[in-house]
Amino acid sequence: MRVYSYEQAKKLIPELARTLTQMQEAVRGLAEVKRRLEEVRPGTPEHRALLTEARFLERGLEADRAWLEAQGVVLRDLEEGVVDIPFKKEGELVYLTWKLGEEAPVYWHGVTEDPSERHPL
Repeated sequence: MRVYSYEQAKKLIPELARTLTQMQEAVRGLAEVKRRLEEVRPGTPEHRALLTEARFLERGLEADRAWLEAQGVVLRDLEEGVVDIPFKKEGELVYLTWKLGEEAPVYWHGVTEDPSERHPL
């Protein structure tokens, strides 16, 4: 498991923000595609195009989830844009908690603690 210093975690924020925003847009896009699929007749060109669009959005979500996993980042809440970043605090492995829109991580929680049990840094 990759463990980040605070500075490394801060440097990761722009890419995390881009990835989470992209994932949120894909989820909204998928919801819209599914809604539209219910309105069109199966087998029509429009139906096939919507299925292709859905597969494209799903592959993008899978790639973004894989990227987060490869970074060692734990996605806690996509809708809110909350992730946990592995961090050592006083020699103990904990998670820095970061939420989309924040400039930097300002909270942490223990690995075995409920993520809502956040402590200020």
